[in-house]
Amino acid sequence: MKSKESHCRIEIEDMDFFVPDDNSYVSYKIYRNDKILVLSVVTVTEAVDPELCAEKRIKENMTQILSLPHADTLPEPLKRIVNAQFASTSGMLFLENNEDFREDWTEDDLRELSAQIDQYGLELYIEMPADPKDAFEIEEGEPVISVYCGLAEKFNFI
Repeated sequence: MKSKESHCRIEIEDMDFFVPDDNSYVSYKIYRNDKILVLSVVTVTEAVDPELCAEKRIKENMTQILSLPHADTLPEPLKRIVNAQFASTSGMLFLENNEDFREDWTEDDLRELSAQIDQYGLELYIEMPADPKDAFEIEEGEPVISVYCGLAEKFNFI
C-alpha cells in the first residue's frame, strides 16, 4: 500500500526566491494529480549543495504537513474558512458584511468559529469581532472576518 506522500509530486519552483543574507529561500509546490496541494517556502542554509538541502528541507516539511490536522476533518465553520483561504489566489480572505454574508452566517456560526479559533490557536490568522453580535453592525462592505496568509499551512490538505 502506498503512502499518501508517494502519490504526491514535489517541484522546486525557484531556488533564489529570496536571498537576504547567508540563507536562501526556496519556493516549492506539492502536487497530486496536477492539483497544487502545498505552495510554500523553505530556508536553505547549506551553500555546498543548495538544491540537495532544499530537497531535504521539503521532505522534512512534508513530514510536518502530514502530521497536521487534515482540513477535511475540521469542524464547521472553520473548515469552510480554511478551504476558502486555501483556494484564494492572494492567500488572504476577507468576508465582508453584505447580503451574501448575512445569508450564509449566523451569530451561532460566528460564536462557533470564535471558539474554534481559540481551540486551534489561530488568533494570528483569523480576525473577527470579539462579540458575534457586533459582526452584523459593521458597515456594509467592510470585513467582518479577515483571514491572513499562513492559515492553510496549519492544516494538511494531502
